[in-house]
Amino acid sequence: MAKKLILILVLIYCFSSSFYVFAGEEGFGRSMGYPAILVHFKGRTFEERKNSKALVLACAHCHQMMRGFYVYNLDVLKRYDYVHLYDKDGNEVQLRVKRILYAANTHHDKILFELKLTYDELAKLHNIRISRPLAAKVAPIGTKIIFNTGLPIHKIQKCTIDLSGGYTYMNEINSVNILKNLYVYHDCVSEPGLSGAIIINEKTNEVLATNTGGPGIRIGETLDWSFIPFIGRYRFYKNLGYNRTLYKKYYNKPLSFGSDVSVFYNCLDNHYELDLEADDCNLYDEGKRLEY
Repeated sequence: MAKKLILILVLIYCFSSSFYVFAGEEGFGRSMGYPAILVHFKGRTFEERKNSKALVLACAHCHQMMRGFYVYNLDVLKRYDYVHLYDKDGNEVQLRVKRILYAANTHHDKILFELKLTYDELAKLHNIRISRPLAAKVAPIGTKIIFNTGLPIHKIQKCTIDLSGGYTYMNEINSVNILKNLYVYHDCVSEPGLSGAIIINEKTNEVLATNTGGPGIRIGETLDWSFIPFIGRYRFYKNLGYNRTLYKKYYNKPLSFGSDVSVFYNCLDNHYELDLEADDCNLYDEGKRLEY
């Protein structure tokens, strides 16, 4: 009886409103076990950037980045010295990292690695040709997005950019000064283990953000057994400090948010290199630089 019950619960979860991919998707990958993706800045063709060192985006808090700090143009530390990306056939390839161009766990939650190989070398040596562009503008409310970890046996969610839950929630509980944060709010479900999932514009295939988190849940779409109604409701109630008013207001609402990547474009020089001293650059705002 117990085995049948477990099987039924698993089937309910697997056939919820999202869908699964059972192989590594080209250009996606992982770093320290969390999602990563091969990216490039818009504005240059492949021919123009093929000899540039390839860039990989991931989330910073996933890499145990200290809260309130950032690093810039840092020779890679040992624990960050490689990433894994999937090739055209879904095979995982280990690649060496040259340096950390930027990483922050402040109001920015992202890390940008520079690999030792160029885009051209990735294509010729490892059959990894798909690099996704970083969005140059914040996506407007209503934009259709794909929430994708890019990992084998991973669940893909399709949802929209939405301010209705996360924005008001984070202000009300005062967990962060959300009005100053550059977050992309969306109505995908973000549960423990989904940090760093890549948020992609479904229409343009541009990378909009790396998923930071989300305190809410919705029945049927979680990874930690919260899809069982009683467990899910109790967990959310507990996370709100047993505040019944907030629980009634926000339970089963979209509350997720990710770290916007368009801010990088305010910090690029004429050669598409990061320059944190650029006039409009705010990647270092409210953070302390870590020195090693």
